[in-house]
Amino acid sequence: MRAVRAEHRRGRQLSRGDPAQGHHIDENTAAKALRDAADNAGTARAGSCRLTPVADEGTIHATMTLTADPSRPLLPQANQVRQAVLHNAQHTLGLAVTRVDITIDDLHPPKAPSCPDRDAMCNDR
Repeated sequence: MRAVRAEHRRGRQLSRGDPAQGHHIDENTAAKALRDAADNAGTARAGSCRLTPVADEGTIHATMTLTADPSRPLLPQANQVRQAVLHNAQHTLGLAVTRVDITIDDLHPPKAPSCPDRDAMCNDR
């Protein structure tokens, strides 16, 4: 069973830039990169990311699930992730993502402040 779980299954090949040039990226690799972009965008955390090519347009639609920080407004968190994903898709991956649909499906506790010294007590907690 471990061998099956460890096996990398290639996903669909997504066109990067001009399709005539033949540059592609694996869907799973692209989804991982976009989840990382979402995680680094602010307080929300990415759950799933699905990329769907739009055949007639040559573009890609992304669908993501997130967990959000309940101490902050939800819509700005989703918008922050959407902008980060669109930017990363275009400028880092070279993908023509034109739509990012986001569903917030859970809440997570706010991130605790980090202590500069592991042995010191953090007074902010």
